[in-house]
Amino acid sequence: MIDSRNHREQGFSLLELILTMVIIGILSAASAPMVGSAINAYFTARQMSDELMQVNMAMERVSRELRGALAIDTNSDQTTVRFTRRSDSQEVCFRLNQGRIWRHTGNCANPGHPLTGAVFEAGSTFLYGSFGTNCTNPQLQDSAAAPQNAHLVQLHLTSSTYGAFRTSVYVNTAANPCHL
Repeated sequence: MIDSRNHREQGFSLLELILTMVIIGILSAASAPMVGSAINAYFTARQMSDELMQVNMAMERVSRELRGALAIDTNSDQTTVRFTRRSDSQEVCFRLNQGRIWRHTGNCANPGHPLTGAVFEAGSTFLYGSFGTNCTNPQLQDSAAAPQNAHLVQLHLTSSTYGAFRTSVYVNTAANPCHL
């Protein structure tokens, strides 16, 4: 016969299980905001990195193509830069529209290809400059007064995430007597 007085049941009591669950619940509730903010930070950083890569690639492409332009024409609202490529004499146009940089070939009215997502705010512009006759101290001008053959194009782009991006592109056009 088995003596029941010396045999104790193995396991946890109901009180121990309830206390453990309460402690786990408190720790989970305390750590959830930290985990949530870490996840949000990851996705925000990823989005910012994607936007920055788009902006850098677009600005590099605009800069590269403008450097080899034969002639630069400007419009009056500072949102378009139109030029003729030196390599094949084709007209190319970059336009700021709906928060994106668009690239058009032929005519700016033709359907273009977006170089970026909608990352730019209103106020992003192309500014044009001329070195004048002495090839020093370029003067930026508004588009209405810009030379038909700009020597310098500045891109002033404002991103909703990063703020301002600015770059200046020296345009080595045939009509540009200044060599930097």
